[in-house]
This record gives sequence, structure tokens and C-alpha cells, in this order.
Amino acid sequence: MIFIFFLVLLCLISLLVVMRLHATVGGGIPAVAVSIKLILCVVGVYIVLPFGGNDGLTFERVAWEWSRLPLLDIISSVDVSRSYVISSITAVFYHLMERNVAIPIFINGILGVLIFYFSLVLAEEVWGKGQINKLFAVIVAMHPVLNVHSAVMLRENYIVFFVVLASVYLARYAHKPRVGTAFIFFFYVLLASFFHGGMILYAVGLPLFVLFGNSNIKGVTKFFAGMGFVAVFVVVMTYMDFGKLSDVQDGELSVEYLAEKEAGRKEANTAYLVGMAPSSVYDIVWQAPVRSLFLLAKPFPWDVRNPGHALVLLDAMLWWFILFLVWRHRSVIRENPAAFAILLSCLLTIVAFAYGTGNFGTGVRHRTKFVVMALVLVMPFLPKVRFSLTPR
Repeated sequence: MIFIFFLVLLCLISLLVVMRLHATVGGGIPAVAVSIKLILCVVGVYIVLPFGGNDGLTFERVAWEWSRLPLLDIISSVDVSRSYVISSITAVFYHLMERNVAIPIFINGILGVLIFYFSLVLAEEVWGKGQINKLFAVIVAMHPVLNVHSAVMLRENYIVFFVVLASVYLARYAHKPRVGTAFIFFFYVLLASFFHGGMILYAVGLPLFVLFGNSNIKGVTKFFAGMGFVAVFVVVMTYMDFGKLSDVQDGELSVEYLAEKEAGRKEANTAYLVGMAPSSVYDIVWQAPVRSLFLLAKPFPWDVRNPGHALVLLDAMLWWFILFLVWRHRSVIRENPAAFAILLSCLLTIVAFAYGTGNFGTGVRHRTKFVVMALVLVMPFLPKVRFSLTPR
């Protein structure tokens, strides 16, 4: 019964999304998007899909252990500074219903459908109503890693969902600055950071945009608004524990700290830049773009050693294409306030993740957090292709 209930819920939400997007991109592409997720969710209940192995099994096992506690104990023990918020959420459902892996998988499926919907909302917020490139919609609908994350018990879909929502409000703020919009943006970034502390850095994009971007705020007001948002960020970083950033919050960020992190990396078959530890501030600066490029663009063709690597290579090729379009059309992106604000937020956070990642097995999960925003940035420059899923 639990399986049927969540399957019906996913189908209903999918139907609403298809109907809502029919006027935007037609019904065909949204139907493909939700159908892929629906099929993968059903399969994922019975088979552990790629990219959902040990971490997903650990999250599920912890959720089952916690679900046997009293409900108030489960709720009170939620720790947003660690990696197990998804286990706490699942534990509540397990406690109220039963242990059934269909619950967290179909919840991720629902989030996946909503991510597709809000990616199109974000694209229109950035580039204007009626400007959806259908190839953009197809890529988001069929992106392999986004779809797999919608059918396994990982926290990635929670992160992407909240950061896409945050980006919608960042785009709205960039076009029409309002304090309320800014705080909604910060709120959604905060929710994303509950599932991975490093996502809180995405919030820095807003004050950077106010200070250095093509903001409608001018003069002295621009300076004080930027400083105000910086102050809010500093207060949040001071009084909240973001787990993954705890060392940075404790003032341990230094050349020596980064060198020690690099020395502790495992030399797995997907590892890269092994041994390239910074020894000075100058090294940190010049290594930042190199590490970011490796995070986004690995594996290279000569790194492929098995079918799983080949799938990640396809994702890397998409990122090469995105990077090319961003660079080629950088002036157009710079002139669009919403696009530039999102670019600033992505760049800073990607650099942070690049210093925390040393293999493309983990890297593909981290860069997928930003793929929707990256595709939105280059949407107008994608080839214009006609798609017809019904006979004329």
C-alpha cells in the first residue's frame, strides 16, 4: 500500500507539472521528463541504481535505526550541521508508516519532477517569458545524473531543489531589488546548506552582485546594501554550524590546512591532481581555476576505464560545452543582471567544492548541484532545435 500511495502521489504531481508546462514548451518534453523519473523510481525500489550505492544504503540504514526511537526524539535529534538530515526525514516517515525504501525514493522522484518544473521557471526569470529554448528543456529532462538522483536515496535532489528555488529569487532580486526577495533567497540557500554545509557559500553571490554587478541599487545605497547582506552572512556563519565548513568557521582555513587536506586524499582510480598541494597563497589563487576545471570537466577521454566512467564522460562533455558557451557569450551574461548574479554565486561555490574534491566519482555529484543554473546561463546560446513527439 505504501508503494501504491507514493506512486500515485508522484503520478498526480507529474500530471500537474505536465499540464502547467504545456503552454510553455508543449506537453511532450515534460511528459518525457516525468516518465523517465517515474520509471527509474519504480526500478530503484528493487535495484540499487548507479551513483546510489554505499551512501544511499548508509542513509537508509541510519533512518531505520532512528525510526525506532520515539517521534519527538527523532525530531529533536535532527542535526542540520551534519550529513544525515535526509535520514532524519526518512526516519519520521518510517516511524509513522513502515520501513519501505519506496518512501525516500519516491520523495526524491517528486523533488526531481519539481526540479524540472522550477528549472523552466528559473530560465524565464533570467531571460524573459516565452524565451525557453526547447533543447534546454530536453537536456534538463534527460540529464542522466539528475534522473538517477531522482531514484536513489541521496540528498542531492534536496540540495538541487532548494538551490534552484534560491536562484529563482536571486534572479527576481537582480531584476527588481527588494529586501523580502533577498531574504527568501537566503532562506532557500540555508535549507540547501542543511543537506550540505558548503552550499551556504552560494549566498555570497547576492552581496557580490550588489557591490560589483549591474544592480539597480546605486551610489551609497549600493554600498550599504552590500555591506548589510555581508553582515547577515557573517552573523549566520558565526552562530550556525555548517558541518562541512566547521574547520573554516573555526578559523582553521590556511595554506597548511589545504595542504593537509590534499595529503589525505585517497589515490582511487578516479582521483586527479594527486599531490598538487598549495604551499603559498599564490598557489591557492592559481590552483583555483585549475581545480574548478577538473571538477567540472573530468574525466578526460583517456581516463575512461569502465562503462561507468563513460557515462561520467558524457556529463563532462556537456560541461565542456557549457564552459565554451559561457566564455564565448560572457559579455551578454554580464549585461543580464540575473544571469550575472547567478554566475557569481555559482563561481564562488564551485571553487569551494573544487578544493574539497579530488576525484571525479565524487565530482560528478557535486557539479550536478550546479548544472541547472549553468544550463540556464547558456540557454539562449544553445542550438535551436525543433522537437515533435506527435505526428503532424
